[in-house]
Amino acid sequence: IGGAATLALADGHSNRSDAAEGQAFLVAPGSISAAITAVEAQTNGRAMSAEFEGGGDDAGWYSVEVVAADGTTSEMLFNPVDGTIKPAPADNDDDGEHSDDT
Repeated sequence: IGGAATLALADGHSNRSDAAEGQAFLVAPGSISAAITAVEAQTNGRAMSAEFEGGGDDAGWYSVEVVAADGTTSEMLFNPVDGTIKPAPADNDDDGEHSDDT
């Protein structure tokens, strides 16, 4: 039972985190499509994925993974408030997913 209770607690925390991230996304300026368009234009790449960063150091930014003509990929961050685009830090993996870069 202890394991099931721990799992339920972790799931409840995840749901609250997801809800908070969703609320932050709803009130964020700009759109994910605007982030993709801006990053593609600056990098001359093509977006493979994009997501809203709801927490951590990059909260409120959009993360866009782009692939260049030579096949290399990079992750860029787009600030919807002022249009700033910058490379994501190499260790920016605070969503719990494992990177395929290794």
